[in-house]
Amino acid sequence: MKFEYKIIINDTKGIFSKKVNKLEIENDYNKYGKDGWELVSTSSNNDAGYTTQIIATFKRKLN
Repeated sequence: MKFEYKIIINDTKGIFSKKVNKLEIENDYNKYGKDGWELVSTSSNNDAGYTTQIIATFKRKLN
């Protein structure tokens, strides 16, 4: 079985208070799910104790 992969990076917002736009991320992930992508993992990039990015890895089978 062969797969293809997609990496999605969502940036957090705010200068002093890094905030995650939950609705934006949820909409993105739902869109990829409808296109056959399966979420495999998530991780984050951090700077000075704040999350600056959410990184998601998706995969789907190749036909």
